[in-house]
Amino acid sequence: MSPRVDEIYDELSKARVFSILDATSGYYQIAMDEADREKTAFAFKGQLYEYNRMPFGLCNAPATFQRAMDSIFRAENRRFVIPYLDDIIVYSQRLEDHENHLRIVLGKLKGAGVSLNKKKCKFLKSEIK
Repeated sequence: MSPRVDEIYDELSKARVFSILDATSGYYQIAMDEADREKTAFAFKGQLYEYNRMPFGLCNAPATFQRAMDSIFRAENRRFVIPYLDDIIVYSQRLEDHENHLRIVLGKLKGAGVSLNKKKCKFLKSEIK
């Protein structure tokens, strides 16, 4: 379940160093369950197609993606990372801690096969908007 915005602000107010990571085409990184693929079927030029990856626009896509992110960061969630849909906020009080926190988060994302959009990622910021 997505954290409430006021909960995020409370959590982040204690931090001094921030990084925001952006999952590339976030929803498309989640594999569709074989049994659910037919629910995404569409016709194009007389051919029938089904999604293998979760497309943007499905009514359950945001909740499904949030659950996947929460599962990846189960042990770290709200200690130094807050996944919020396709944005992952890493926060720390000290730069030394932040470097370690980033290593952990990036390692977890790599292990889960989640790729990041480097152009949208912001590292080592003193504030975020």
